[in-house]
Amino acid sequence: WVNKSQKNFKTPDEWFQGAERFEGSWWTDWEQWIKKKSGTRVPARQPKQSKKLANAPGDYVLVRSD
Repeated sequence: WVNKSQKNFKTPDEWFQGAERFEGSWWTDWEQWIKKKSGTRVPARQPKQSKKLANAPGDYVLVRSD
């Protein structure tokens, strides 16, 4: 839903009365917008392998905070 009016509406219902429904998703518009603002695409990095600290849920759940 889009209302192109520049008016300051007092209620959502007032805004909705002048709104127009558009089918589809806003994602396609956003994708075009963000491409213009972004640099060149790069391949995803591989995360570093870190050593395992403890099994889930972790040792911290055994610590008391008296």
